[in-house]
Amino acid sequence: VEGSIHGYRIVVSATEFASGKKQDFEKLASEGSVFGFILLDLIDHDPRYETLKELGVPVVLLGRTFSPHKNFYAVGTDDEEGGFQATEYLIKQGKKRIAFLCFQTFSKPAIDRLNGYKSALLKNNLEVDESLICFYFRMTEEISGYEGMKQILNSGVPEAVFCTSDLRAIGAIKAIHDEGLRVPEDIAVIGFDDLPFAELNQTPLTTIHQPFPKMAEHTIDIFNQIEQKGSASANVFSLKGELIKRSSA
Repeated sequence: VEGSIHGYRIVVSATEFASGKKQDFEKLASEGSVFGFILLDLIDHDPRYETLKELGVPVVLLGRTFSPHKNFYAVGTDDEEGGFQATEYLIKQGKKRIAFLCFQTFSKPAIDRLNGYKSALLKNNLEVDESLICFYFRMTEEISGYEGMKQILNSGVPEAVFCTSDLRAIGAIKAIHDEGLRVPEDIAVIGFDDLPFAELNQTPLTTIHQPFPKMAEHTIDIFNQIEQKGSASANVFSLKGELIKRSSA
């Protein structure tokens, strides 16, 4: 898929992170038509990092707040602050038994959101109950949220759950309803992302809004700075998420 914005020609292509697709990146770079790369579907220790380091072209890691190399620039939401904000909001609602439902343990955004969750509990003199922390991943985010929430409910009913994505929160809400429980009366649910469907859900979702348009603006600005000055003003641009209050919590 191709398009243009602010004078740049944007080529969108799906690649499989497991293979690294080294030859694809090398081919694009060797043609001399690529000024830089934007990577989205990242994992920690992504094999594409090494390939792109060797090519020496600017790379923006979108949705991340760490830079593994001087030619890499990161633009993302402050995940730890977002996790803290979500959890403290639930605490101010009077919730004390707050579950945490997340994806893989090796994901830096997941760990940062977990650290924010724990920090909010400790700041408010609440115990970090490891039995309420669930890392669960299956075929899709929704299924993971559903089955992960079932796992939490098997150990007891929390007063609230912080899900680290909106899709996971939707799955969690279905699991709660299937157990004959209500949202938010029995269990409050908060997500993370503020995807377009969040406010259209049967129970509109309280969530942490990620400023995606601002991320895009920062990304273009990084390339402009590199083109004009040889480098950007910083390697990491961390943006604050915003709590969006709806019916689920």
